[in-house]
Amino acid sequence: MEQIELFEREDREYALSLSLGELREMHTTNPILAEYLYELRRTERDRIKYQVVRATFIAKFDGSEFSRLKPY
Repeated sequence: MEQIELFEREDREYALSLSLGELREMHTTNPILAEYLYELRRTERDRIKYQVVRATFIAKFDGSEFSRLKPY
């Protein structure tokens, strides 16, 4: 499966580097940019969470020691 890059890598890295306070401050001067960066940040964090959950499930299913879940 191929994943299409929708956003520039630098934009995502910059969005992840910003704190919520910096985004709020930016929102007063440039709300459109702040919303764009917030959406990038949220999307990237959700993608990372999904990958961690998926990897943990696969490891648990395969019986790998990578899984932090205790066996039943």
